[in-house]
Amino acid sequence: MLLLSVLNIIGLVLTTFIIYYTFKYWRKNPMKRLVLGYVALLVMYIGTNISVNAWSFYQQVDKNIIYLVNAISFLIVVEFGYFIVRNIMMNLTRQPQTGPLVVLGGGLVQGQYVGKIVGARVDLMAQDAHSIYKTTGEWPIMVFSGGQGPDEILSEARAMRDYAVLKYKIPLEKTILEEHSRNTFQNIALTYRIIRENFTLYTSNYHLYRALMLAKQQGLNVSVRGAHTKYTYKMFALLREFSGMIKIWQKVNFIYAALVITFTIYYISNVYLYK
Repeated sequence: MLLLSVLNIIGLVLTTFIIYYTFKYWRKNPMKRLVLGYVALLVMYIGTNISVNAWSFYQQVDKNIIYLVNAISFLIVVEFGYFIVRNIMMNLTRQPQTGPLVVLGGGLVQGQYVGKIVGARVDLMAQDAHSIYKTTGEWPIMVFSGGQGPDEILSEARAMRDYAVLKYKIPLEKTILEEHSRNTFQNIALTYRIIRENFTLYTSNYHLYRALMLAKQQGLNVSVRGAHTKYTYKMFALLREFSGMIKIWQKVNFIYAALVITFTIYYISNVYLYK
């Protein structure tokens, strides 16, 4: 019972982070009211979970009801564990490079400079490009993907390209800019529209699994390479990434939650209303 209580607490903490990052996403996209409804449901779940478990301390409650109420929390813990393991495995295994090299953008420092996190992605891509040139005698096509935010002076794609050309002397004629994307899904979709072939995606090491899943959602078979990120930042970044994975797994989660709620209502009605 102690182990289940610990797992439930971990699940509630993870759910709180999901609510936080999902709400932040909604504030940037206020027209997506379904997202706000999703946040409201998660808040209701946390309230119900805590209420039932607190009630069980003061009054005898059927253990099966506690298990059912905690079931969604347990699922979140299992999914988080699976997500972490997949990220670790992908970081330990170097995938072969496929086609053009595509680097994903991120926020610019002071609206115009490439920061450490995005810079690490460009560094890794440029180093691989040099290795390919030394091996084959030809430069690969390099795509820089990232739009221009409201607080940015130039597009993320252009800032990354300028950084790579200046620091690594890569040939300008081998670069392509994708300057209209606003998120990872669009990075992948709009890049594919330009080059029309599978590619190698360069991102941060905490972002590998979700980037791969977003590519698979679009029917693309891409390779992914992850740049190193400081662990102090990576811990919180993984929580944010996991919140994004919940959206990718939303169909499975919805079916699971619907079954749990149905069985809970059925069980409570039989135990308390018709006994």
